[in-house]
Amino acid sequence: MLLLAAVLAGGSAAEPLPSGAVVIDPQRVDGALGMKSAQRATQAFAALQRGDVGAATRILQEASSALEAEWAADQVLQRLETEPPNESGRRWLAWAAAQPPRVFRRHDETVADWFLPHFNIAARAEGLLAQWARADARDACLDALTQAPTQLPKVDAPGLAQQGCADAVAGLDDAALAVLRDAALAMPTEVVPSLWQALAERAPDSDVLVAALRYGDAAARLAVIRLAADRLPPAQSIAVLDHAAEQPELASAATLALAPLATTEPAALERLARRLGDTQLGPSAAAALARLPTPDRVKRIEALWSQAKTAGAREHLLLALDLEGSAEARALRMQWRRQSAPAP
Repeated sequence: MLLLAAVLAGGSAAEPLPSGAVVIDPQRVDGALGMKSAQRATQAFAALQRGDVGAATRILQEASSALEAEWAADQVLQRLETEPPNESGRRWLAWAAAQPPRVFRRHDETVADWFLPHFNIAARAEGLLAQWARADARDACLDALTQAPTQLPKVDAPGLAQQGCADAVAGLDDAALAVLRDAALAMPTEVVPSLWQALAERAPDSDVLVAALRYGDAAARLAVIRLAADRLPPAQSIAVLDHAAEQPELASAATLALAPLATTEPAALERLARRLGDTQLGPSAAAALARLPTPDRVKRIEALWSQAKTAGAREHLLLALDLEGSAEARALRMQWRRQSAPAP
């Protein structure tokens, strides 16, 4: 690998390069240095497997250059990515995450001196540590739920702990899931808001989805709309979407979700027709009509014209034709415009 520069001070980069940084051309690979790095990585990983984290770090620090050291660390990191979480790996990752990058390359999409860390060891080490922490939280929560499924998870800290516990809910067997569902519905305020989405994904019945709308966080409430449309029978789906439409931040998405139902369910089409006259939801109802999954959607839009009681509803029907965009829709739009134009 060709060294383009050994930068002793800051350069003309998006951020100044650190003292002693090395800029490389990744396309020009030094095969001999690659072999040395691979050997060093093998020795360092063997030390980790023995639990000797100090030896693993010394082996890397004794490399003849920054490039050899980071190249070897990159290979150690790749091996750890295939391993289950372990204490030696955690300690080495914590060390790697604290090491500033020394090997850089020019940004591929600019001719300016804009440099990026080539191996990005520290950021990747932090990412793997987070992945392992989430796996630990998942395993701990899964054990707790398996042993006492009626005891709702107590996860107060946001972030990885809650994500891991959501993963645990996804991994429950059907019997434990049923017990957890009943406990959650009996004590909904005891469920951590972010866990409602995991529960809804696994047990998407109407009771759980309505509870998730009421007690879940923003991601859980938005997921309810997708789950109601995809996983429930039509009548239940419409009922859950009605609950979602009561929340202003979800009303537009809940209206759009009626589109696939409106071709076969009169109740869904009736809701779209009613919302055409709503200042806030009229455009969403128009968009839903424009995406009805049926070849006769223009005729269905036309049938609603005589039912439109207000100027706003008619304007939103015109919008539906604009969004549908076909020649048939354009012709009908022109016809409606002529009919509504004032007489000379």
